[in-house]
Amino acid sequence: MKRFYQMIIIFLIGLLFIMPINLEAATPLADFEVLTETQIKQKTSEQQFEFFFKNIENTYEYYYDNFDLIEEGKITYRETLNKIIDMNLTNFRDPIEIEIIKSAEPDFDEALKGVSALLLDYPMFFWYSASLIKALPEKLSVNKHKLTITIEVLDIYEGESGLTTFIEDLQEILINRETIKDEFLKAKNTYTQIKVIHDWLILNNAYNHVGNVSHTPAGALVSRYSPVCEAYTEAFSLLANYLNMPVIYATGEANNGTDTENHAWNYVKILDTWYFIDTTWDDPLPDGPIARHDYFLVTIPSSHTPDHTVPSPFTTEAYDDSLIAEFNVVGDEYYYFYTEETIKGFDSVSIEGMVLDEVKVTYFKEDGTKLAGEPTEIGKYYIIFEAPEASIYHGDFKMYFEISEELFKVEFYNHENVVIDTQYVSKNSSAKAPELLRNGYKLVGWDKDFSDVTTDLEVHPIFEAIKITFFDEQEVVIDVELSEVTAEAITKVPYDKQVDENKIFVGWANKNDLIEKGELLTEDLELKPLIETIVVNMKGASKQLSTYVIKEKDFENLELSLQSPNQKIISFTKEGPLNDDHEYLVKVLVGSNGTSNQTEVILKVKATNILAFGLTQTQLIIVGIVIVGTIIGLAILQHAIKKRKTS
Repeated sequence: MKRFYQMIIIFLIGLLFIMPINLEAATPLADFEVLTETQIKQKTSEQQFEFFFKNIENTYEYYYDNFDLIEEGKITYRETLNKIIDMNLTNFRDPIEIEIIKSAEPDFDEALKGVSALLLDYPMFFWYSASLIKALPEKLSVNKHKLTITIEVLDIYEGESGLTTFIEDLQEILINRETIKDEFLKAKNTYTQIKVIHDWLILNNAYNHVGNVSHTPAGALVSRYSPVCEAYTEAFSLLANYLNMPVIYATGEANNGTDTENHAWNYVKILDTWYFIDTTWDDPLPDGPIARHDYFLVTIPSSHTPDHTVPSPFTTEAYDDSLIAEFNVVGDEYYYFYTEETIKGFDSVSIEGMVLDEVKVTYFKEDGTKLAGEPTEIGKYYIIFEAPEASIYHGDFKMYFEISEELFKVEFYNHENVVIDTQYVSKNSSAKAPELLRNGYKLVGWDKDFSDVTTDLEVHPIFEAIKITFFDEQEVVIDVELSEVTAEAITKVPYDKQVDENKIFVGWANKNDLIEKGELLTEDLELKPLIETIVVNMKGASKQLSTYVIKEKDFENLELSLQSPNQKIISFTKEGPLNDDHEYLVKVLVGSNGTSNQTEVILKVKATNILAFGLTQTQLIIVGIVIVGTIIGLAILQHAIKKRKTS
């Protein structure tokens, strides 16, 4: 059991190359742990968005190097990527502007090609679609040209409701990504790790097209959608890149025996050799609880024709999954301090079920440069373990470690004494305070200084209860005692003072922002009553002074609405007709969406057969007679004048 946990730890902390984050030796790294569903949900939406980009530097940029990109293509590829990485939930749907300065007009087709290559290498950006890339050229001067690249988001992520959908999809993708990572880390060789990703995508999906989202990784990683080949393939790439598995997203044509159609699949690398995987074609139709492996780690089938150059060296035969070695690696350190001595990177290794004195161990630099032995210098390295050539077993396992300067751990806690963030920083460097919100309190500081770290730190927040003050319309303080300091409690506070006719109290506002149920209160509040004028819209009616004029037919099927989203119509009644002119009174009971306040407004309505120009039938006849009479009179007058001139 001890070995099992040791194995989990070493897999967990040894799998991933990460961005240069300073960490401490011989300490289990919180940043490499598998997050539970609860831990992900405890993150804010902004924190989840940031976490989504974790390990993005693992991405294998095959198309950047093999798409024959020239200057404009490489500029747009790299700058577009940097701008996307720098985005947040507020601006991730904004246009991406790339400025290219050249004396000659830039090659805009090449620039678009650069963005296409980017999305092939980085299919993780599930909110974009390669079919929605646009370029707008603009000549600023003789030698300065501006190119605005716009990658439109999927229509389901547009608008306010689209942002909510995106946040929900992002969270589910993160939860599934960590679930797969947990199984991936338990695997004891590369073959099984790849199989974990392949099988999960098949067993949790059924091929089906439900819109543009079916062509993105969200189609295969969010349960309310369904995937087509692009989604299976892009999701595979997203997961493999996150777990530091060399992978390529490939496109081309495939013949299923009846038709030839556009298709997508993956290439994955084991040791020095690339293999073919088609997760889509391994998902049986009709859908069932099995994962086939007919197109798993094989050579490219004759049915598939790639669009682009195939990576080399590529296998000429299927991967032999018989007698695959399972490696047991002992050692729970990822980071080691620089000592000028060689660093082994692990304690011991063996192959399960086999008595061996040694396993073949090879060291590499991060860039793939093979080393003659154990490293000594500061940097990132990986080890490949292989069964000895004399053994009947084969297969491999890869793990990572880093030699670093001395580092210190800084743990940030919340008010419940739970660790919410762990950072590892070098001596005399600064840690970054995480975002921390507590309803009813404001964060005023931390109990320890972390701007010049020289030792391990446990940092706790200092909160103060927020102060809430209520005012009336004349800005006189009102004495209010809240049952609890929550937004919901505020919405229940009545405003008992009289308001003007045709107005209604809709709630309490801080700096003109209405307090709504569920809102977090994290700052002092000065609340004033938000009094709104009631404006009723009557479908099909025009307003003449204080009276609504409407056709009798529309009045019979009267439709009313309110201008303010903070108000609601509870009911309305009609009284009349009050006279021969078909005048009515419509009494509308209006309420507030956020309070229990209600008020009645009375509308004067005239229901009639209104025709052209807003006139009744009688009025229109009279006007018509007058016009016809005027025309006849003018004609007679003109004739008389003409006759007189002739005589």
